[in-house]
Amino acid sequence: MSGQETSRLDSLPADKRALFLKLRAQRDRRADHPPVPLRPGRGPARLVLLPPSGGALFCYTPLVRALRDDIDVIGFAADPGDHDLELRERLGIVADRVLASLARVADPGSCLLAGWSHGGVLAFEMARKHAAAGGTAPHVVLIDCVYLGDRPLEDESRLRRRFLYDLIRVAGRDDAAYNTAIEAHDPDREGLRPCLAAAGVDITLTDAELTERFRIFRDCSLGLQAYEPPAPYAGDITLVVTQLADAIERRWTAVVTGRKRTVRVPGDHFTLFRPPVLATVVGEIEAAAGPAPAASR
Repeated sequence: MSGQETSRLDSLPADKRALFLKLRAQRDRRADHPPVPLRPGRGPARLVLLPPSGGALFCYTPLVRALRDDIDVIGFAADPGDHDLELRERLGIVADRVLASLARVADPGSCLLAGWSHGGVLAFEMARKHAAAGGTAPHVVLIDCVYLGDRPLEDESRLRRRFLYDLIRVAGRDDAAYNTAIEAHDPDREGLRPCLAAAGVDITLTDAELTERFRIFRDCSLGLQAYEPPAPYAGDITLVVTQLADAIERRWTAVVTGRKRTVRVPGDHFTLFRPPVLATVVGEIEAAAGPAPAASR
């Protein structure tokens, strides 16, 4: 979209802007949901990264850069066109489509599926579906995530505040910056941009892009909150977890009948891809991918 088109979109009333974004998402939805090449590797190991609730893959940049060079890395970003999917079926439908797209470029059973937050649960459902269809069960690395299908869904105000918190923390700010922003501005009444400015976050998105980014976050978050595994998974799981480790581990133990390794790390949900915890996450993914070929060691 050009700068002129963006300015014109920002000038529209909220209802017409929302309709335009919805129609554009429907137009732009791709049935094949192609993968995004993140880094070519020199060996046979292929890592597939699935998107967190924010929908983008940039959060994985430190991880991808730190992996050994024999591991090929691809990812799947969230599709804005998924907005119209039925909430209770959303994550399963997305898993079907991404799995079909992955199968066009590789055998999913030979890949390592991984994801942070929403991405981890999506990776789990993809692996479960592939194994249930008769394929080899992929190893899955769950990075600080849990399914929430038996909990109440969050309302709009809570989702907006979590989206704001997510943006502030991913930008490297802490809880104090978020609290300062909330005390200074009401995101429900004033919007997100003044809060981000109060937290010291200089975001380059236009108002229309910020609105669409929130919609993707909302859709992924609610899809995750509505998801509960339909059946157990007999494949291998590596669970990397920070806070609430006992509760999260119990939930995954209830739906994983294969081998499960739990790794508890310090910090919180937003420090996993920063030193020193990053080294542990990298090590677990490399171990799950298997030993490096002799020439890559």
